[in-house]
Parts: sequence; C-alpha cells; structure tokens
Amino acid sequence: MFILGGIMATFNSNLDKLNQVSSGSQPGKTGEVTVEPGKEFIFRLRNGREVGRAETLSEFLSRLRTIPLESIEYHFNGRHFSPWLRYLKLNPLADSIEKLTSKGERLREDILEQVSKFWLK
Repeated sequence: MFILGGIMATFNSNLDKLNQVSSGSQPGKTGEVTVEPGKEFIFRLRNGREVGRAETLSEFLSRLRTIPLESIEYHFNGRHFSPWLRYLKLNPLADSIEKLTSKGERLREDILEQVSKFWLK
C-alpha cells in the first residue's frame, strides 16, 4: 500500500481506537451487533468466488483490510455495502460510504476511514 508521510501512522492509530470501540459500545452509539445466520456480509470476487465473511462490523473491518481490492471494488460499485450497513442500523455510515468517489487502494482506505469517523465522533 502506498501512503505518504505520517498519514499511515494516523490512520493506524484511528483503526486501533476503532477496534477498541467496536468490541463494546459507546454511549449513544450502536454496539457490536452479530447478524443472524444467513445475514452475514459475504465478500466475493467478480467471478463469484468467496474471499471472506463478516458477521459483525469489526469482522467487516478486518476483512476490508485484507481481502483483494477486486472484491472491495466489486461490492462498492455494485452498492452492496450500504444495504448490509443499513441492516445493522448504521444508516449514516452507509450514506457516507455511498458518497465516496475514490478508486483503487484509496477506496479501501476511504471506506476504513469513514468507519473510523463514524465510531470515533
């Protein structure tokens, strides 16, 4: 991943805070919710091959960090992330991700950043 200067350190610091928060709940925020069987987010490649699953928002974040970029772009362009986030009652987060216009690795970083902003407000 290509990141300039101290951006990566700040980004990782925010993700560390997010990981601490997502394991519980904060006042006024949605705590960690595990979806019912059959409602997990399934990361796939364009050819349909499964590359990961997420039952919680923290699992979703974990998979976003490691799955192939092709899967992120496939789901982003197909608008697959937002309905799942809305199912978790994370409508403001879904809205912010829908507004992204970045591509490539920057898209991965921007999605992770939006989730961090949502949790760390």
